[in-house]
Amino acid sequence: MSEANEDKTSGDFREMGFRLAQEVIAFLKRKMDKASRRGNLKDIKLSFVGHSI
Repeated sequence: MSEANEDKTSGDFREMGFRLAQEVIAFLKRKMDKASRRGNLKDIKLSFVGHSI
């Protein structure tokens, strides 16, 4: 679950999108590093569920 904008929901959508993108990139880097050490790169999954404000 994303925490990038948890306490910053009144900000600019571009800023919130940037923070979310940074969090997703960091998440994927951690998962890919872990999976590449194990040889399981096919096991990485990413899903997005959104809702309107």
